[in-house]
Amino acid sequence: YMKAWDKNIPESLAEGILDDVTYDWLSVVEGIMESGGDVVVVTEDYIKEAYKISRKSGYNVSATGTAGLAGLMKLMKEKKITEGEKIGLLFTGIDRRKNIRKDLSQNVVTLNSKDLIDKIL
Repeated sequence: YMKAWDKNIPESLAEGILDDVTYDWLSVVEGIMESGGDVVVVTEDYIKEAYKISRKSGYNVSATGTAGLAGLMKLMKEKKITEGEKIGLLFTGIDRRKNIRKDLSQNVVTLNSKDLIDKIL
């Protein structure tokens, strides 16, 4: 059972993470368990820094969309990412409040069912 915030609702620059509807929590938890993944909890400082770095790099991504980078930054600081390890990082959610455009097509690799995972490595 997952219950949405009803009081003491936290605030974050990455407001989209603070869902007030819990429709997808079970699928998220199942995905974490099936993949052997984990949850990374970061401070607001990590969120702000990831957003700042992303925007400075020209990506029109929302603070919520940079949360993965915030998690990666924390894992790197804690030395939980080994040198040479390959990482998949998604920037999701455009920042509709800003008007920055960058062609991301060169950064996206599309796989189909016949492609080997080696295509992205």
